[in-house]
Amino acid sequence: MNRHFYYDLQEIAELIFDYEWFQSGLCNLSGTDIRVENVRLGKNKVYCDIVFDIYDDPDERRTERYSDCTYPFKVLGLNP
Repeated sequence: MNRHFYYDLQEIAELIFDYEWFQSGLCNLSGTDIRVENVRLGKNKVYCDIVFDIYDDPDERRTERYSDCTYPFKVLGLNP
């Protein structure tokens, strides 16, 4: 029997945000933000782009983008 689960991509983006926020230690820093973009579902994985906005100086922002990041469903607490 095939089971098809429906997942809200916004909820998955929030799970990834929380995971990255604590895994990277950014929860301990001020002046840094994370954006989760282009969330896509695979068979057992979630694919997305992660953007770190780093405000080293109040007048300028540095951005680091990581494309096609992969998160297994298990890591996010989702059922395949």
